[in-house]
Amino acid sequence: MKRLNEVVVKERYAPEGIEHVLTAIKSAFATSSRMRGLGMETNEQAICSAVRDLAFFLYKDKAAETLQGWGITDSICVGEIMALFVKAGFFQYSNAREASLEDFRGIYTVGDESWNKALCEPDPRRGTCAKCKYDLRATPSRVCPECGNHN
Repeated sequence: MKRLNEVVVKERYAPEGIEHVLTAIKSAFATSSRMRGLGMETNEQAICSAVRDLAFFLYKDKAAETLQGWGITDSICVGEIMALFVKAGFFQYSNAREASLEDFRGIYTVGDESWNKALCEPDPRRGTCAKCKYDLRATPSRVCPECGNHN
């Protein structure tokens, strides 16, 4: 709890927003790990999707307004908060590569068309093929038996 307080005190985002992002990051790690059968790994798109999805689940039609009120206005903000958690030792980057804020750029702006469009797009983390939308939940290899796409 002390480390979380250190992150909250030093940042321009509201404490509720930082806690929201932390909860969403944990969800993204859990979902990505379950779906891919890997260790605890995730990516920027999955983290941003989890932040958005959690906001819609908790705040419904006030999701964008709530996040904006906390200072979270786009996916770059999510990346900045993620970087704070890494710096505070909550998470670490994989050996493969270290993420940068550029990896979070352009995923969405809270409340605009990209925010709403992202809600309608199938999410491969949730078990559908990104190409043909085939249900992959029972397919352990993550290769779509319908179209052969590697998800």
